[in-house]
Amino acid sequence: MSKPHICAVQHETSKTFLPYSEDTRNVFKKFLRNLRHWSLVWKGHPQFSHFYRSTTAYLAERKLHSSSRYSYIIHPISKLCFSMELVLMISYPFAFIYYPLASSFYKLKHLYHKGYTRTETTFEFIFMLEVIMRFFIGRKKSRLKKVIINQKKIILNYFLSIYFFIDICGALPITYVLPIIEDRTILICLASLRTMKILRLGSFVSYLHNSLKVLHMSAYQGVIKFIAITGFSIHWCNCIYYAVKRVRYIFFEPTAGYSAIFKNVTNSPYADTAFKTMGVLLGTRREMGSKRKIEHKILMGLYLFLGRIIIMILGVIMINQVLQAAELDIKYREVLGQLNEFMSRKKLPLATRNRLISFYEYKFQGKFVREKKIENLLSDRLKKETNFHSSNQLIKQVKIFEDVPTKILGEVLSHLKIEVFLPNDIIISAGSPAECMYFIASGTVAVTTASGREVCHLEDGGYFGEACLVLNRKKSMSNIIALEICETYRLDSKSFKNCFKSNPGIFQKLKAEAERRELETQRMEEEFQEKLFLKTYLGDIRRDTYDSIQSGPRRDSAQKFI
Repeated sequence: MSKPHICAVQHETSKTFLPYSEDTRNVFKKFLRNLRHWSLVWKGHPQFSHFYRSTTAYLAERKLHSSSRYSYIIHPISKLCFSMELVLMISYPFAFIYYPLASSFYKLKHLYHKGYTRTETTFEFIFMLEVIMRFFIGRKKSRLKKVIINQKKIILNYFLSIYFFIDICGALPITYVLPIIEDRTILICLASLRTMKILRLGSFVSYLHNSLKVLHMSAYQGVIKFIAITGFSIHWCNCIYYAVKRVRYIFFEPTAGYSAIFKNVTNSPYADTAFKTMGVLLGTRREMGSKRKIEHKILMGLYLFLGRIIIMILGVIMINQVLQAAELDIKYREVLGQLNEFMSRKKLPLATRNRLISFYEYKFQGKFVREKKIENLLSDRLKKETNFHSSNQLIKQVKIFEDVPTKILGEVLSHLKIEVFLPNDIIISAGSPAECMYFIASGTVAVTTASGREVCHLEDGGYFGEACLVLNRKKSMSNIIALEICETYRLDSKSFKNCFKSNPGIFQKLKAEAERRELETQRMEEEFQEKLFLKTYLGDIRRDTYDSIQSGPRRDSAQKFI
């Protein structure tokens, strides 16, 4: 079993890529530095692995962000942004429940005379702070796996989206306006304007998903989301049902006795309305009598239609989840169960078991897919096209592929084979036969001499093993060790000759780079051997000198004794 890697390559900068401050006593500067550090991309964010797959990509994004003119922008995959999402996830339910409830059921003037303003003021301040921070938070594009930190684009996108109007409505300080307004029509309109905040339900679900992922409760997220969305929807239907009465008494029958809709406040009109609404949604109660008003009949018809749609959608979603997503997850769990049984029978040590589990988790990403079976069904043309697009990121990273014609590039990619290495795996050992070269898709490897002297690190887009193939060496001169989980593409020597020897330009580039690396490795190895020799030689001299010094007094004392 290989020993853990101890890094010997010195880094020029810290991983934060922020300017170093020697004034450690200034509390304000330390606070600003920590705030900027929290604004950079964070490895612990639930969506980090979706955008960045390796340490190289993570550090490159940090360096780009901290050195850009928009370094003050908060990265959407940062600690600060995630903290804000947690606060909003707790605050949104207040707006979803209280705002519709206040605008539909409460006597607003009576409510604010009782002093229910402190809680509202707190959440209004949070929502106003949210509007301000939205101008300084980067924008994620999940489909493109891209993050935008350009503030002009951020502001423009936010202004043009409907969420800007929604957030402004939810943050209006109506708490201080309602107590001084006497017109009940204006009161209801202003209170109802805040209910636009319920359109942030999608954002709430997204924040809830991220939080459950951090708490390792992803297996229960479907149930929790269903309960939350269903509860909010029923509550909103109750409020709409009761608000219809209020609208009629205010706008159509203002002299019919406005207090009539509040005569059952002490007898819980909300519970009575909830019973009626649930009955209509489930189709177990009819509210379509001839004495009902026209707006009431229209609302009940919409509720009946909405109830049928909700039941149909939920049925389709549940069937789809059970037959597709759950099937892949169950198969993955079965494979892990078989793996655990295999490891138990083989009586493998704990370290080896953890490495096997890490390999399976990286390979399948929580979903079991038979890649080989799918690939075997494809035609040769589709296989080449699939390999070309799946290796598109590799093509962009490897510099020697920049001027390669598409035809030759497709030929190279068709011969590549994916190999995944775990941390501390020895990919190539010094003195082993040279049979192939590797391209690094993601991950970091260390290059060491035969004696163990570390030469450099190779990261995303790097390649190794080509020296022996272009210089006709039979054995490798260096050790290549994986420092993290590395996804590589292997090219055999036979395919290498067929692909690259037909293109002299690429072959010469590889040869020049191989010669440079070989000279560097030889130089470092010679320096190490010379230091080792001097250390051993000087050690022998010191040992002889010490023995001669010790033997001198002994000889003198023996002569005196005689």
